[in-house]
Amino acid sequence: MRIFTIAAILFMAITGFAQNTTTTESNLTSFLTYEVPNQVSSTIGNGVIGVIVPQGTNLATLVPSFTLDAGATATINDIAQVSGTTVVDFSNGPVTYKVTAEDGVTTQDWVVTVSIESGIDADAQLQATIYPNPANEYVIVENAENATITIYNVLGTVVSQSISNQTNYQVSLSKLAKGTYLVNIQKGPQQITKKLSVVK
Repeated sequence: MRIFTIAAILFMAITGFAQNTTTTESNLTSFLTYEVPNQVSSTIGNGVIGVIVPQGTNLATLVPSFTLDAGATATINDIAQVSGTTVVDFSNGPVTYKVTAEDGVTTQDWVVTVSIESGIDADAQLQATIYPNPANEYVIVENAENATITIYNVLGTVVSQSISNQTNYQVSLSKLAKGTYLVNIQKGPQQITKKLSVVK
């Protein structure tokens, strides 16, 4: 009986140790850092990355360097992206990365916009705002007079573009499906990109 008891205790100890040392694969899908050569600045948050580069930069041949959550991987149109190696073309507007977590199941789209430095104080670029957000039938862009307003979906495709002749300009969203979009507001050399949620 004593031998059986000792054997049972040893078995429980071994299996318990094995259970305690089992690791759970991460479901985190964030960019921790993101930069391109000679960039002026960058911002990261809520699935959106904005990068400003000097005038004269070729947006078609940028090689971003980035770090992701542990074990996560990134693709663009199902093509694996390697930090400091893969060339990315930003000349046609925002580019969408899909980040897959270490668990191989959890994913998140990250939209990256690279803009040419305007030579104007960056604070001046932050005056344009959009509301309501989330929006349904329309969104209003403030400080939009003489601005080109372009809306991109998460794939980087232009789904709406218009030129405003009003300070507060209303953009119809009636033809857009529910989802996340980017609103790029460009006025002369200044531009800013805002994230917009459309609800139906």
